[in-house]
Amino acid sequence: MSSITGSQCRKKGQVFAADALVAALIALFILYIGFSEVASMSVRAAEAEANAASEGRVIAFADYLMKEGLVHKGRSDFGNVSYSHVLEMARLEGAQREGFDAEIGGACAPQQGRVCVCRPAIIFESREVGFLEVCGK
Repeated sequence: MSSITGSQCRKKGQVFAADALVAALIALFILYIGFSEVASMSVRAAEAEANAASEGRVIAFADYLMKEGLVHKGRSDFGNVSYSHVLEMARLEGAQREGFDAEIGGACAPQQGRVCVCRPAIIFESREVGFLEVCGK
């Protein structure tokens, strides 16, 4: 008895054998999964870059407020002195910028959908330790 192979059972005009068709479909499926994963990784990388840029702006603004914008300034025998991390609440209104929210107070709570930075500081008026919270979009 002889066995019949796929090549012997071909009908007239049949180009691919069934096993070759299945292999081609599997290869196309693997290619589709690979390309969709690459596209997904590209989108995630772009979002991460945008988040890093906005986080950098918020950190830079918080550092400016801590070292220059809200700092208590005084006089000494050597001239003008800036007391870093000693913040005046009265200067807070003048230091607000578009796209940023700055508060001086107690606890720093994370906010959904925003980048927030907290810096420990001394509040000049009350001589208490608090936090400078700067949030941006």
